[in-house]
Amino acid sequence: PPAVYYGALVNAPAGIAVGATVDARVGESICGSGVVSADQDGNLRYTVKVEAADVGGNAGCGAPTRDVTFNVGGRDVPGTIKWDNNKLRKHDLEFPSGG
Repeated sequence: PPAVYYGALVNAPAGIAVGATVDARVGESICGSGVVSADQDGNLRYTVKVEAADVGGNAGCGAPTRDVTFNVGGRDVPGTIKWDNNKLRKHDLEFPSGG
């Protein structure tokens, strides 16, 4: 099964808005995509399912020791998180201040 990541977009730069694409990568492979949404208070959020390496020939995708990185609206988000499909993983995507 896929790993599921969700959370807030922190310090999102201008141009990142509801409907922007959120790509999850393992190495150079895009292993999951979602879109930016907003909660009831207007805060930007995301949810992405990141496929396992054994699904549909995605050999470069998720496995327990692999790092997942995120790109939102064409902008790389600093940092990584380990692929883990044992539970839902809250992972806020934080852009550098003034980004």
